[in-house]
Amino acid sequence: ESGPISVERLSRRLLRAYGRTRLADQLAAELRMLLPRETLRDAEGFCWPPGRDPLDWTGFRTSDDIKARPITDIALLEIANAMAHVATQAMGIGIEELCKQTYRQFGGSRVTEPVRSRLSAALELGIRRERLTVRGGVVTAS
Repeated sequence: ESGPISVERLSRRLLRAYGRTRLADQLAAELRMLLPRETLRDAEGFCWPPGRDPLDWTGFRTSDDIKARPITDIALLEIANAMAHVATQAMGIGIEELCKQTYRQFGGSRVTEPVRSRLSAALELGIRRERLTVRGGVVTAS
């Protein structure tokens, strides 16, 4: 996985590589301390690979199955990038439909309240980063 990747997902993958399955809080904290500081590059605590700058990265990774990478393991910036793609393809889209179409990019189908909350946070980030614009309830890519 090329990243960004959540610290929790990275920790789970590391444990599985050593044949362990349970990530206790203490072990998670110890693993977090082992990460080089320069890899924790966003306010959300996602690790970014060298050479991928969160300030100018506009990509996102799609999936057919949201269970493979839950929405909480997807950086808000990556979700905002997917929203910009969806809005561009639609040449403008309502917020509710944007959420549904964006969630589908990651393999999801039913937008529950926790999912909606995460998508809303990504929309706000996209607006702050000037990647998305909302006028009259219609979202367009900036």
